[in-house]
Amino acid sequence: MDRVVIATRSLNEELYRLSGELLGLPFPRYRITGTTADSYFCVLHELDADWVINIDEDAFVTAPDRILALLQYMQEHDYDCCGMPDGGVVDIRFHNPLVPNAFFTIHNVKKVREWFNLDEIYRARYERSLDRHVPTNLLRREQFAFDDFEPYYKYFFWLLHKGARFLYLDAIQWVRDPITTILADHERQPFLMHTWYAREYQSQKQRFHQAIAFARAVQQQRERELRTMPKRSINDAL
Repeated sequence: MDRVVIATRSLNEELYRLSGELLGLPFPRYRITGTTADSYFCVLHELDADWVINIDEDAFVTAPDRILALLQYMQEHDYDCCGMPDGGVVDIRFHNPLVPNAFFTIHNVKKVREWFNLDEIYRARYERSLDRHVPTNLLRREQFAFDDFEPYYKYFFWLLHKGARFLYLDAIQWVRDPITTILADHERQPFLMHTWYAREYQSQKQRFHQAIAFARAVQQQRERELRTMPKRSINDAL
């Protein structure tokens, strides 16, 4: 059986604890500190795991069962990575849609470890040959650019160059807080809220705790109704 772990980049112990209370997943969690923006995803390959679920500490799970379903779908359909495009999907991100934003990704590190080469990763850049992978079906906005904006982009460019299969996920903005993103799975079912700006937690606690309370309420409702309730579309998320 594949070994699955959760990895979370963390700057704030309180936020790490609060997001952990909502994970609801049967996997060990590793708190990752002290990494640079361009080394974090490389560090994931050092974990004792076959699959790594990467979740930021300012991301709050609303449907743990949907993460399990997403992971199973990736395993059954030979996907190596998933996440929300970093441009063209939600207003807050307008950069490269080829690259998943780092707040939530799943990685088949067992497979990718066979290719792993730091020199290749640090040399990897965007090239027009990668445009065939653009998830045009998800790009509802014109605000995106084929850039090298984030230092970690090179890791994902390298994956694409190596032939890794990406599963791109849809998302919307939460109507109660347009900064917060609601992420959907492969069946367009909402499962996670990302509040962004973890570094601003101390000065924006009300906004964060509003999302945490909502995520907790959704989880409690799902626990009561999961066996009978119909599937919800991402567009039903409030």
